[in-house]
Parts: sequence; C-alpha cells; structure tokens
Amino acid sequence: MKYEINRRFEKDLRNLPEIAEKAAGEFLIELEEAKTLRDIRDCIPFQGKKNAYRVRRGSYRILMILYVENEVVHLMRMLTRGQAYKSSF
Repeated sequence: MKYEINRRFEKDLRNLPEIAEKAAGEFLIELEEAKTLRDIRDCIPFQGKKNAYRVRRGSYRILMILYVENEVVHLMRMLTRGQAYKSSF
C-alpha cells in the first residue's frame, strides 16, 4: 500500500526509545507489502473517527487514516497506549 508520513509521526519517532523505532520500521515494511488493511496484523478501526485505524505494536499504537479515493494511508502518530486514546489526531 502507499503511505505518507505526517510530521507529527516523525517527531513522535524521534522521541521514542530505540525499540519503538524498530517496531515502526517493521510496520512500514509490513505496510508496503500489504494489499489491504486486512493484511496488516492488529489493525482495527479507531472508534470515534471516520477512516481511522490503529495498529498495536507492543505498548505503542500507530494511528493512521486511510484516504479511500486514492488508497493512501497517512501515518499520523505513534504514541504509548495511554497517550493514543487521549490524543486528537
């Protein structure tokens, strides 16, 4: 799948420990190889947001929005579980 990385996502990555960066890198490889969001493990809809999804990677959550018309996934944030559910991305 095609994806775009938001500036906030990049900033989150710079502030996370190395293990979270590794998890993000593995996720990006998985995202590139996926044909649909169903091919991504632990990807579920994010409640309360239209076309928003979250992916669990350890104690972190990757928050993303799928723009259906051009099938591009926008990676918005990578936060700890507690921060992810409090954020407004």
